[in-house]
Amino acid sequence: MLKDAERLESLSEVAGGLAHEYNNLLTVILGGVDLALRELPPGSEARALVESARKSTLEAADLTAQVLAFSGGSAEEPQVVDLSHVTKGMDRLLRDVLTEDTSLTYDFASIVPPVEIGVEQFRQAVLHLVRNGVEAMEDGGGTVEISTGSHPVDRDYLEGTLLNESLPDGRYAFLQVSDSGRGVDPVTWERMFDPFFTTKPARRGLGLAAALGVVRGHGGTLKVYTEEGRGTSVKVLFPEAKSGLKSQGVTKQSGPVKLAHGTILLVDDEKQIVDICGRMLEREGLRVLTAEDGQEGVDMFRQHGEEIELVILDMAMPRMDGAAAFREMRRIREDVPVILMSGYSRQGALASFQGKGLAGFLQKPFLQEDLLAEVGKVLGAEE
Repeated sequence: MLKDAERLESLSEVAGGLAHEYNNLLTVILGGVDLALRELPPGSEARALVESARKSTLEAADLTAQVLAFSGGSAEEPQVVDLSHVTKGMDRLLRDVLTEDTSLTYDFASIVPPVEIGVEQFRQAVLHLVRNGVEAMEDGGGTVEISTGSHPVDRDYLEGTLLNESLPDGRYAFLQVSDSGRGVDPVTWERMFDPFFTTKPARRGLGLAAALGVVRGHGGTLKVYTEEGRGTSVKVLFPEAKSGLKSQGVTKQSGPVKLAHGTILLVDDEKQIVDICGRMLEREGLRVLTAEDGQEGVDMFRQHGEEIELVILDMAMPRMDGAAAFREMRRIREDVPVILMSGYSRQGALASFQGKGLAGFLQKPFLQEDLLAEVGKVLGAEE
């Protein structure tokens, strides 16, 4: 098991760095594919090939998101939710991963303290844990049980969990996934949450690693109970939220967006990303100024600050990073709206921008519709 906190931190840093680089590449690929599809007539052979490439690119983006999750990142705004409520809404999704010989049961506590998490990331973590439980069954099948509850947690208890470095004592809500499978042998126990480790030839070995990263990224911990021949239970614990329950639904704009006219400054050190995103915006009738690092972006803003209505700014850049460029632009014109984009996690990217009034965030790779929707929130859409 991951007993060494330094080893976990090292693996997380490598995973996060790889995910960032791949997300930049995928942004270019996905953007190019989206633009190509707009040029190809329906029913053409070329269109079918490009649509297949788009599907594979989205699958690659999903894999990269799992690697990013292991690094402790999330592309979501956290919400204050009830673990039982969120899990109940997953029933159909969870039953899709069952085999003919396995069953799923629930044991939800009547009252579970609210916790603050990224809901979609949490759902993916639960899905990975349930799928792992199903795959642990012998040929005769068995049962996976999901239970929720809460209990007080002290330092002695935390010492027996995977992620215990700086977690506070207090009441924790938990979700536990238990299976009646064969249990975990000592060798597998040591590596079961490592990225790309798997005992199943057909799997990629990212599910449990991603689940661990989601829990770590939301200030929680994991406790594993297992015995060979008698099954495994994985308990996910999150500290009770300090504030009360909020709305658990997220409204997302759907359908095409027709943007109003305006001038945008696009800043990214990857020239291909600048070219692709610039073309996407120009096709909507927008004027696009570009810069390929933070310092060039600030210089461009000094020249055209009064006419620029929106800045789209990458986070990691040479000479001057996104955070420093943001500060300089706000000194020049304090009301300029800025959308941040990054191949790193939302949490990591936004750490330097708390309370600074960003106009939006784009997690790389993003679809053309996501870019236009974020820009539309600032510049408005034509009726």
